[in-house]
Amino acid sequence: MCKQSGLGGADRIFSVSPETLEEFNLPAINFWKRCLGNESRINDCASVRYIPCNREQEISLIQCTKLLPDLTIDMESLVSNIYIQTLPLFYLSCALEERCVEYNGSGKVNWWERRYLLRFSTVIRNIGLKEFLPAWKSDRWEWHQCHQHYHSMSNFAEYEIYHFENRSNRTTIRGFDYKIASSHKASFCLEDSMCKANLQPNFKCSESRNAKGTQGLSPGCSDAYMHDIDCQWIDITKLINNGTIRSNDVYVLRVVVNPSGILVGEEDYLNNGISCKLYINSLKPYVNQCHFVHPTIIW
Repeated sequence: MCKQSGLGGADRIFSVSPETLEEFNLPAINFWKRCLGNESRINDCASVRYIPCNREQEISLIQCTKLLPDLTIDMESLVSNIYIQTLPLFYLSCALEERCVEYNGSGKVNWWERRYLLRFSTVIRNIGLKEFLPAWKSDRWEWHQCHQHYHSMSNFAEYEIYHFENRSNRTTIRGFDYKIASSHKASFCLEDSMCKANLQPNFKCSESRNAKGTQGLSPGCSDAYMHDIDCQWIDITKLINNGTIRSNDVYVLRVVVNPSGILVGEEDYLNNGISCKLYINSLKPYVNQCHFVHPTIIW
C-alpha cells in the first residue's frame, strides 16, 4: 500500500474501529492478498481465496514512512559456530524458566537429566536507514530475574529444524508440516554490540531492574547473540533420544529475525531468514547450501 501510494514503506500497523476511519475521513481498501513485503503494487501480491478475519469490527491502519530499518543475519557467524553441547538441567535452570528447553517432565525435576543442545551464533545487522526499535514501549518491557535483563519483544527470533526429505511440495510455512524442533529468542539486551567504523553505538541495555537502559539497533550496527550464551540453541534432546536424528538424513535449519514483520516494519523482508541444509553425524553437525529466505518461506 505505501509503495503503491509513493509514501515509502509500512512502518507500523494499527487496529482501529470503523468509526475512527469515518471520523478522520480515511480511505479503506478491501482485498484478499498475501504479500511478502517486496511488492511495488497490491496486484503483485499473491491472490488467495479467503483469509479468516477473527475481528471483523476492526480495520488495519498502515503508517507509512520513507525511512525504515532493515535487519539481516550474518551468515558466516551462523555457519562457523555450530555444534552440539550436552548439559544437565542443573545448568539450565534459567533457560528452563524462559522456555528455551523442551522439558515436559511432571512433578520433581531431574536436574541431572542431560539435554542435547544444537548451538550456533546469531549476529543481527541493521543495514537500513533507520533504527530498529522494539515493538513494545519501555513501560511494557518484562523483567526476567534469572537472566537479569528486560525483554522488549516477545518473539524477536525463531529457530527451527525441519525434515528436508519429508517436506511437502510447497515451501511456505503453512505447507510445511514436518517441523521437528524449534526454539525462540525473546529480545533481551537488544543493543548496538558492534558498529561500523566511525559509527557510535546509541543503544545500551541495563542489567539493573531500576534502570531499563535503551533497547534498539542503529543503522550500521549489529547485535550479537553468540553461541555460548543461554538460549542460543535448539533443544534436540527428544530427537536424539527417540532416534529421529539419523546420520544419512537431511534437515533444514531455519533462523528468522523479526518473524512477524507487522509489529516492526522493515525496508526488506527477503533477508530476514537463513535456511541451511543440516546434517548430524555422531552428534557432529554441519550445514551447507545456506541462503536468505523470507520469514514465511522454509526453503
